[in-house]
Order: sequence, then structure tokens, then C-alpha cells
Amino acid sequence: MIIALLQHHHEEHAGHIQAWATSRGYQLLPLLTPQLSQWPRLTAVDAVIVLGGEYDLHQRSELPWLQQELDWLAQALAAKLPLIGICLGAQLLSHLLGARVLPLMSPEFGIQPLTLSSGDCIEVLQAHHYRFELPNHATLLGSTPLCQQQIYRCQQVLALQCHLEWDSNMYQQLIGQRLQREFNHQPAHGLLVQLLDQHLAAHSTITVATT
Repeated sequence: MIIALLQHHHEEHAGHIQAWATSRGYQLLPLLTPQLSQWPRLTAVDAVIVLGGEYDLHQRSELPWLQQELDWLAQALAAKLPLIGICLGAQLLSHLLGARVLPLMSPEFGIQPLTLSSGDCIEVLQAHHYRFELPNHATLLGSTPLCQQQIYRCQQVLALQCHLEWDSNMYQQLIGQRLQREFNHQPAHGLLVQLLDQHLAAHSTITVATT
């Protein structure tokens, strides 16, 4: 399986997604979208993961590459490719599904409690100023006190506002400050693996691997 990995700057890389893909025998195809001159054919990839970044949806009129990314993702959505969005990526996909993307009343950073639809609660890492509303017919899978819409599934889209793919070192590198206390990333990484495996099993036309 070839998975297009849309990055918005070099430093925000796949994180734990790379370990998951390697363990499953999947190939990640990194695409640094602000510098991309030619987008891959949709028939050349089997799924798409859109990472976060320092930009926001409302900059698309001043950033031509961001509008090009949205146009390509709209084609991927119409082609029924499995799509996974994280932070900015989730906001872009939510917009394409008809949901609004709005500023948070208070930015959400650092370690935050995430309550899952099962009732379980784990700690996750956050770094965002914007939020998405829930698209029509979406299933909400997780919420935090500051941002109710954290994880959802809708059609072939899995959207995550939180950063399950990060660990403490990646947070410090990207945000430029240390976490306020020690963070155990294992529960978040475990949830990420579960969500990715379930989503691809449900929406990929290729037999997916799990361990």
C-alpha cells in the first residue's frame, strides 16, 4: 500500500505514523505541499494522510499552494480514497465535507485529556488555534474540554484535531517549549494504531495488514 503523506513543513514529519506504516509493510510517500510543483495521480496512491502545520484554512486565498492542496484533496474525496487528516489536515478535510472551521475561544496546547466515545480517557498532545465543526452524518469519536470535536469519522474520512503521532521530543521541537510535565505517549500511539488500522480496513480496496 502506498500512502501519500502531505506535509506542510519539514519539521512536522510522520512521527509515530512511520513506525506504524513500517510495521504494516506500507510505503509512505512524503509530499512537502508548499514546494510541490506536480501532484501525484490519484491512481498512484492507495490512501492519503494530511499532517498539521502553522497555516490555516483561511489563508488559501493568499497561499496558492494551499488552494491547490484543497483541490487535490477534493478529487481524492470524490475518488473515494481513504483520507486521514491531523490538525490542519483535519480542518481542510472538514471544510471539504461542508463543515465550518473556526477560531478557538482559547488556544489548546500541551497535554490535554481526551474522552473517547467509549467513555475511556487518555492524555494527548495538542497545538492548535482553530477547530472544526462536525460534518453532517459524522460520528464523533473523541472530545476535550476546550474543543468538543476532536476525532470523527465521516464517509472515508478520519479526522483528528489532536496529535496522536507526536511524543514529547517532537512537541518540544515544533512548539519550541517543553511540556509542563512528563507525558506518556504510549496510550496515544496505541489509539492511533487502532484508528488507522480500523479506518483502512473499512475503506481501502487493498487488503490491510494488522499485528
